[in-house]
Amino acid sequence: MLRRRPFLASFALLLCLLGVKAAAAGPAARIIVAAPAVPRPIPALLFGYNVVAAGNGLWDHRRGGPDPEAVWYLHRLAPTVLRFPGGSLSDWYLWEDGLGVVSSSPIPPQLTTLTLIQPPWWEGGRRLRFLSRQGGRYGEVVPYAGARGQEIDGLQARKQAYPAGVSLRPEGRDGQPAWYGNEFGSAEFFQLCQQLGAVPILTVNYGSGLDARGRVTPRVSLSQRVKRAAAWVAYANGDPRDQRPLGVDEEGHDWQTVGFWASRRAAAGRPEPWRVRFWEIGNEVYEPQEIGAAPADQYAQDVPVFARTLKEVDPDIQIGAVARLTPTAAGNAAADPWNATLLAQAGAAIDFLAVHLYYPTALLPEAAYQEQTWLAGVMAAASQARRHLQQLRRFLDEQGPAGQRLKIAVTEYGIWPAGSQRAADYANLARALYEADLLMSLAPQAETLGVIAAAAWNLHGQNHTAAIHFDFASHTRRLRPQFLVGEIWRYYRGGTMLSAQVQGPVLQTPQVGNVPSQSQLPQLNVLATVDEAGQATLLVLNRSWQDEAAAEIEFAGQTSLPWARLFTLTAPSLAAHNENAASLLSWQTADPAPQQDRQRVYTFPPRSLTGYRVHLQP
Repeated sequence: MLRRRPFLASFALLLCLLGVKAAAAGPAARIIVAAPAVPRPIPALLFGYNVVAAGNGLWDHRRGGPDPEAVWYLHRLAPTVLRFPGGSLSDWYLWEDGLGVVSSSPIPPQLTTLTLIQPPWWEGGRRLRFLSRQGGRYGEVVPYAGARGQEIDGLQARKQAYPAGVSLRPEGRDGQPAWYGNEFGSAEFFQLCQQLGAVPILTVNYGSGLDARGRVTPRVSLSQRVKRAAAWVAYANGDPRDQRPLGVDEEGHDWQTVGFWASRRAAAGRPEPWRVRFWEIGNEVYEPQEIGAAPADQYAQDVPVFARTLKEVDPDIQIGAVARLTPTAAGNAAADPWNATLLAQAGAAIDFLAVHLYYPTALLPEAAYQEQTWLAGVMAAASQARRHLQQLRRFLDEQGPAGQRLKIAVTEYGIWPAGSQRAADYANLARALYEADLLMSLAPQAETLGVIAAAAWNLHGQNHTAAIHFDFASHTRRLRPQFLVGEIWRYYRGGTMLSAQVQGPVLQTPQVGNVPSQSQLPQLNVLATVDEAGQATLLVLNRSWQDEAAAEIEFAGQTSLPWARLFTLTAPSLAAHNENAASLLSWQTADPAPQQDRQRVYTFPPRSLTGYRVHLQP
């Protein structure tokens, strides 16, 4: 309940600039902001992103670090969580291939047979990536004929000579997608997390492994998949002195000891453990199109084996299992109650459930994604995602393991116009406002829902969905609308949430894909915080795609504003995007009018996100 001191006058914020104008008529809405009875901080781990391992364009091996321009943009986002290796790629990913082997001697350009310092497990490889400060930013990829013991045979000519110490990594194996690459591995990912101060979430490969010929296939033993994951935990968190064996898998590969992999980390310049806490078992394995997709009962049998083995390496880690967002949704069989089966058989082995919030998602003709029906559905999408999270929370509390409150991690979210190949359909104003709406709704409810982290899809690369688009041909970057929303969250880090009550008009929205029609969707969503210095940030989202919203804004207990600053994001259409040279979307900022000109009622433009930063009196 809001607590206000009745003897103190309230004041209103004048949002008369940048399309946020004083209303000519009476207010249709009222926003009341006050100090809460119990102070609650903004959950720190809601502001994350996925990092795709293959082809993300982040690393420059000539510098031995991330691209400087990329770093500048990433610091503007300041993500608190990074998930790796990203989505469906996780179940193709052989993390050990991202380590490679270091050469012990120089490699002249015409050398055809190369002897390595240790035998690689590269029988299925046919290309090598040479990574060094002397090579290109992503390294040189060179075909070879095959591997015998410690020797690489049939190596084709290189563009240049390489010195001793060059890192050699297999560049995709038989059975992996053609676009697969290993220029960005675990060492680079952990360094990026350290540089940005981000918490890592790792998704281990549940769906595939290597057969006897080195081909990537889902038809491999559970023991190989589990031991590969355990070796990754050892690399990230193990002690080089730990001689506990990881054992031999059913295919006959010896996974050495905990210390063997920890020593590889130390050799890469990190003697101390990375202490990665969150480990997710597979990605969307309930979907038939995923490599290694499994029915619920099989996955539920396998998860405890992963959990037990990984926690033997490091008992302090947290294990996450993939879940359906709707509690009663089936898996890849019509009568496959995914969540109920998972909880019944594996609930005691799980620390959190990983869910993905793609709203709306629908297979529609491409042109429909630019029409008003789809775009209106996007504006209602966060509300539907929140309802499903609430349903899942009730389900977990009723059917979860006794004495344990399972947590929820939103390890992917976004919109998904599944029938489109246009970047403008995946990255537009509607997408940006959905992400803002979702996080504005999650922040006050995260503790109640048990949501511990959230990571948007995705951070950086050439794909349609990246917040920072990177063109490999020109080495240029473009900031998409969701980046603009993402960068404002740094104003909220370390802040305490204020109570924000909204009374006002509601919207009617159509059914679009997995977002049902709604008749009582509040037009406005509000999030308010204050930091230790008394600086408050009020964020107001107008969900209407066509109507302004006149609102009276009231801060309980305040009589004047020492200073303030305004920023807003809007466009003539929800389909507006930044995919061409004439960028349509950017933040607009300005200082408000003088104190004596302030009024009580203000109008927020349609399809807009508006922020107001003000210094509150003690």
